[in-house]
Amino acid sequence: MPCPNRREVLAVVACSLLAAAASAPSFGVVYGTDDRMEPWDLPSDEIWARVALRSNVALIQAASVSCGVDDCVLIPAPTLGEYHDLCADERFYSQLTSAFCSGFLVDRDLLVTAGHCVRNAAECGDAAFVFGYRMLDAGVPQTRFPKSDVYRCQEIVARVESGAIDWAVLRMDRPVDGLQQPLPLRREGVVELDDRVAGLLLIGHPSGIPVKIAGGPEPIGATGLSGATVREALPGCFGSDLDAFTDDLDTFGGNSGSAVVSLDERGDVMQVEGVLARAPADWIWDEGGSCNRVNVCDEATGCLGLWAEVTRATEFAWAVPPACGDGRCDGTEDELSCPSDCLGDLDGDGVEESLDNCPGLPNPDQGDVDGDRAGDPCDCDPADPVVWGPPGEVRQVRVARDAATGESVIQWFPPGEEGSTVLAYDVLRSEVPFDFLGPAVCVESDDGTDRVARDGAVPGPGTVFHYLVRAQNACPAGEGTLGWGTDGTERLGAACPLP
Repeated sequence: MPCPNRREVLAVVACSLLAAAASAPSFGVVYGTDDRMEPWDLPSDEIWARVALRSNVALIQAASVSCGVDDCVLIPAPTLGEYHDLCADERFYSQLTSAFCSGFLVDRDLLVTAGHCVRNAAECGDAAFVFGYRMLDAGVPQTRFPKSDVYRCQEIVARVESGAIDWAVLRMDRPVDGLQQPLPLRREGVVELDDRVAGLLLIGHPSGIPVKIAGGPEPIGATGLSGATVREALPGCFGSDLDAFTDDLDTFGGNSGSAVVSLDERGDVMQVEGVLARAPADWIWDEGGSCNRVNVCDEATGCLGLWAEVTRATEFAWAVPPACGDGRCDGTEDELSCPSDCLGDLDGDGVEESLDNCPGLPNPDQGDVDGDRAGDPCDCDPADPVVWGPPGEVRQVRVARDAATGESVIQWFPPGEEGSTVLAYDVLRSEVPFDFLGPAVCVESDDGTDRVARDGAVPGPGTVFHYLVRAQNACPAGEGTLGWGTDGTERLGAACPLP
């Protein structure tokens, strides 16, 4: 289709429709070694949990998400192996394929995805946006979500679908509640001419499975992370070679709309460089095994010269106002209009607080001995990269009765601020809702990461059991809070195990 101009884009979007290409792009290829990783595979889990889980969005058919009063559950989907008739030894064979595209948060109520993922108002109405769709461990996917992690598509703000220029800015039905974090966009220049950029990573849902992070063969700094590189600039609709580029990221169908982010030499996320548009075909048929295998292309030459295609962020940044809450103090923001991003230099160390690895305490050289992204004065153990601060309050504690065993089943979500890559949990029970000290019982003490506890005790006549959950980590003061009462005072609870 011919390239529209920006005025045409806005005019057509006002009618909720921009003519789509005749067929969806093909996606999916591995260049050399399969570099897709679970978020916990990365060497600095805190920063990647924040980026991958708080900004990443899975686009899922609304009919596949069942919501109750407090939470939402994914309706079971086929596994990757079933859906694509894969050979049984292919990676992620048994993971569920719930998502049809990927996206990423760019403002409190705006996200970006590929233009071919949501083409018109009807498709917008059929889409749900789910934050935190990930694997809890190697075998268990996240299928239950608090309602604060599930949103609906309200409108298409702007959209283009023309070859490698393939993007859409969508508005959600409400702003996010604060745990999610918008990603900053590149608004000028090109990534390949920015000498601060050490590599690229892609965050999304390959083939619709839980979130993965894909990089490249080259290590970045001393972090051990790998990052892809720009292969060539592509001409497009709005400006010579400044519209799109190709790279060697490992991508699959479902990665459509994934954020391609730049990293600096430390492995820190800088900004979104583009949105994944398309790539060569995902799978090839294995005649001997009578099943499909991943399409592996040469790391040096690609698939007969073809690479993954990325629409540059500068193509759609004009449709996204600088986001208050993205952690960057943009030129249009200041301490009054966006205090969360533009705090100034409150600790007087010469580093603006939104960029400071130790906000609130002086750290002029930004020292971080263990490389966990928490500056040494703010780090509870500056020599241990696994832990950096005490955990926050666990979320969404729920209790249900197991009809088969008669046990109470207690489940919860992790705190928004985990403070460590490894958490344990105490589960307290009391018959008195405002007293978890004297009458408290420790149902579990220092339990692992499964976030489920079972209690076989049964309340006596006229009594009710109440439960609280507390996160813990290896900080010297690593016992998290039990939360706060309605009067604003912090809840107190017994130590576990009880003496």
